[in-house]
Amino acid sequence: MRKHIYNTDRVTDINELKVTEVADIIGVSPTYIYRLIRNNRLPTTSENPIYISKNNILEYFQKLLPPTITVGWAN
Repeated sequence: MRKHIYNTDRVTDINELKVTEVADIIGVSPTYIYRLIRNNRLPTTSENPIYISKNNILEYFQKLLPPTITVGWAN
């Protein structure tokens, strides 16, 4: 399992994902993720390049579900 993503501009830990990674995990197009970001429904941790924290993704989905259902990351 990767621990860090090395980029020429910054080192990102595994708790931050690229838009394409988030889209792949959720099963949607990157365009949908960009729309959520643009409409302030999914906050980012950086803007250029765009990274989204795993916690922000969980919070977004938790808001969509009834309070009796919780979401989390599988190990």
